[in-house]
Amino acid sequence: MLTLSPGSADVERGFLRSCRILCEDQALMSERILDARLMVYDTLRLYGGKPERFVITKELLNLARSARSRYQQYLHE
Repeated sequence: MLTLSPGSADVERGFLRSCRILCEDQALMSERILDARLMVYDTLRLYGGKPERFVITKELLNLARSARSRYQQYLHE
C-alpha cells in the first residue's frame, strides 16, 4: 500500500498528470515517450492551454527537423 504524507501534493499532482496521459491502451508506452508527452502537456499549460500562443522559432523548426531525421535513421537500423 502506498501512503502519502500531507506534504506530498506535488507528487500527487505528478501522478494525476501522468495518469491523464498514460491510459490503459498505452500502458506499454516507453518512459521516453511519456516524458516527452508530459513536457508537451506542461508547456501547453504555460501558454494557458492555447497552442496558438506558442511561438515557433527557426531554432525550434531546426530541432524538429533534426528529431525527424534521427527518427528516420532509427527506423532504418
